[in-house]
Amino acid sequence: MPKPRTLISAKTGAEQSPKFAVYSNNPATVIATGLAGVETSDIQLSNDGGTTWADYYAEGSQIQLTATNTAIRINGPGLFRVDKGVTAGASGVFLATDRNT
Repeated sequence: MPKPRTLISAKTGAEQSPKFAVYSNNPATVIATGLAGVETSDIQLSNDGGTTWADYYAEGSQIQLTATNTAIRINGPGLFRVDKGVTAGASGVFLATDRNT
């Protein structure tokens, strides 16, 4: 598997990642580093090509990266991004796929 691609470089400030497509035949893993306590980075989904975004839910639960849930596998298909909140320490977000595209 190729090296994970940086979506958000490690920082303390809030930031939204660039959008990324996940295809049904090429799942993706989103990875966060540096989250602590109740800090989160939210996975978001767009149904209109990236104009509007909504928090991503699966089986009634919001899909978030946390200090204890640092990697999430997305099976897609869909157009996604990560909404990183303000963090006390530098936190980064990365994307791993078979192709990293």
